[in-house]
Amino acid sequence: MGERVVKGRPNWKKKNQLKRLKIIMTAVLVILALSVTAGAILIWMEFERSGWPEIFPAAESTVSEISSEPESSVAPEDSALEEDNGEFALILVNKDHSVPENLEVEPEEFNGVQVDSRIVPYLQELYQAAEQAGLSLKAVRGYEDEQVQEQYIQQEASRLESEEGLTALRAQDRARTAFEESGEQEFRTGLAIEFTAVDLAEGAAFDSTSEYQWLLSHGVEYGLIQRYPRNKEDETGVPFSAAHFRYVGAENAMKMRELNMCLEEYGQYLNEQSQG
Repeated sequence: MGERVVKGRPNWKKKNQLKRLKIIMTAVLVILALSVTAGAILIWMEFERSGWPEIFPAAESTVSEISSEPESSVAPEDSALEEDNGEFALILVNKDHSVPENLEVEPEEFNGVQVDSRIVPYLQELYQAAEQAGLSLKAVRGYEDEQVQEQYIQQEASRLESEEGLTALRAQDRARTAFEESGEQEFRTGLAIEFTAVDLAEGAAFDSTSEYQWLLSHGVEYGLIQRYPRNKEDETGVPFSAAHFRYVGAENAMKMRELNMCLEEYGQYLNEQSQG
């Protein structure tokens, strides 16, 4: 009987030890869990106070740089000029649209003629590119104010009186009408310019030169269109003119070539787009 008592005591001790160990382990785990939770709460509170950090700064920088790039580029690749698409570039002057009374031109001399100062940088790049291509352009006509053009009308009226025997009143009326229908008023805008080739042979046509072909191909890159092209006489009301070019801005010029439109058609197209 004494044997049984001696053998039972060690088992009881082991059970108590295991029980204490479980309690201690449970307490440690609870303390650890509370510590982690408290630390997470403190970190969250700090971020809320001072702002969350940029987790992917490099990626965000790349997106910013890409978004800052223009979607498309119509100016020459080496051009540092900013495209000016102001309304002044699309002024329409023809027999149905007179020169606006509030038109403000900023004349500046370029290559022996005057043009609006706002288009001079584009013309300078145009000339530089032509020279690099081995071509020599020459400007022969540019901006003309109202007084200069009035002199043209009076000279024509005098010619009609002396050569065709018209009365002064009739000659004035005919000269003014012819002038308004000739596209001459375009030169009042400061955006029109006539070109020739420096080495053009006497009696030769400008449209037979390499300079002319280059202008047709590359002028749009610098904002220039041929104002009175072939097969557009019904729209412009003016016969084909090889030498007469007009600044409209590179973006507009490229779009006009893409759509095969003259300035009159393009103006109508823009109106329809804005309404639709």
